[in-house]
Amino acid sequence: MPEEPGAIITIAEVKTLLQITGDSKDDLIEMLIPIVESDLLEYLNNDFDEDYPEGLKGYLASMIGYKAKKDHGVVLSETVSRYSVTYGSGAEFIAGYPATIMSGLSKWRKVRW
Repeated sequence: MPEEPGAIITIAEVKTLLQITGDSKDDLIEMLIPIVESDLLEYLNNDFDEDYPEGLKGYLASMIGYKAKKDHGVVLSETVSRYSVTYGSGAEFIAGYPATIMSGLSKWRKVRW
């Protein structure tokens, strides 16, 4: 599959970072890359005059992995005996993604005036 020109991350890089083998999710990943990249760049408000920092790839892969899941609930706690799960509320999200993923992006974020 051809990669989108100017893309921050490739399908192969996403699969490596998320430890995905096989090609069953390639179409989904290919579709999500530009969507998540757009979300990321809008959140960062940074056009990156030079090349994109390599460090963004890990965050992008995590964001793509989150979007690729069918269940977008963030599990806060889980009990095995008499199985129970506690999901997070909207307070744990930033720009539609889990705060645990987004919190490390502040070093590249530019303030909007």
